[in-house]
Amino acid sequence: MDIPARTGWIERVRLYPEIGAITMFLVIFGFFALLAPNFLSVSSLSGMLNLAAVVGTVAIGATVLMVAGEFDLSVGATMGLAAMAYIQLCNLGVPEVLALTATFVFAGGIGLLNAAIVLRAKVSSFIATLGTLMVGRSLLVLWTGGNVVRLDEAGWVTALIAGRIHDGGLRMMALWFVVLIVVFHLVMTRRRFGNAVYAVGGNPSAARTMGVQVERVKVAAFLITSWLAAFAGVMQLSRIGSINALTGQGFELQAIAAAVVGGALLTGGYGSVLGTLFGALVAGMVRNGLILMGFDSRLATGLIGLVLIIAVIINTRLRGEKG
Repeated sequence: MDIPARTGWIERVRLYPEIGAITMFLVIFGFFALLAPNFLSVSSLSGMLNLAAVVGTVAIGATVLMVAGEFDLSVGATMGLAAMAYIQLCNLGVPEVLALTATFVFAGGIGLLNAAIVLRAKVSSFIATLGTLMVGRSLLVLWTGGNVVRLDEAGWVTALIAGRIHDGGLRMMALWFVVLIVVFHLVMTRRRFGNAVYAVGGNPSAARTMGVQVERVKVAAFLITSWLAAFAGVMQLSRIGSINALTGQGFELQAIAAAVVGGALLTGGYGSVLGTLFGALVAGMVRNGLILMGFDSRLATGLIGLVLIIAVIINTRLRGEKG
């Protein structure tokens, strides 16, 4: 009787990869709630959500692409380049809506370039996007001249993207993040495109046999990843009001970490946008909690790395467990 019960539990966890992320979130939340002063205050929780929003927005795209069996290490550079394009257009007097539209078109070009290198030149996505990351980062250094570039005047679009919702510090970016989570969770679980992404990442040959346009699905996944990275870059710009050559640096690894903590496997075909929500919240919570406890915020990277390793071990073993 014990074996069927165990098997049923394992199967439920395998069907819902976000379960591990939710469990990890609750454990870490409880830890900081007990030990970090003012962790449960409105300002602290708002700060955590704001931190999670930018990383999480990039991580949604990373999750979709990882489920499709590919990577994009250039999202951090895309964030910086997109934010620079937006700020330059706005400072030239272009209406914010048109500037934002042009920024998405620009980011889409980066996504198409990555897809072309991977699908046409047959270069692995890890190597291809590592290359575009390095090129993009160099272009951003040249474009900014190594200086801080400020937004001359923040308009209503900027306020809509990252304006304050209340005095506690919560910003519109957190709301946008939740909306994106809901939309992409529904797309990945209820729509034909989501089924195609899982099929392509799980077994491309079988997906082709079923009539799935594998290349088109992967191109769409690359585009989504670049668009969300661009939106995250504009989010960060709207909150801070300026960018520099380092804008977006490190976000590629944070996004992949949030996706993996959320249940995604590096081998493709498995993952959860809902899990990514909790993976991003864990990253924001660790950074915020350590600061409140008086530790150097740079320690957060190490702790998130430890959480990532644990998540990979758990996800891989559960996914590989035979019912």
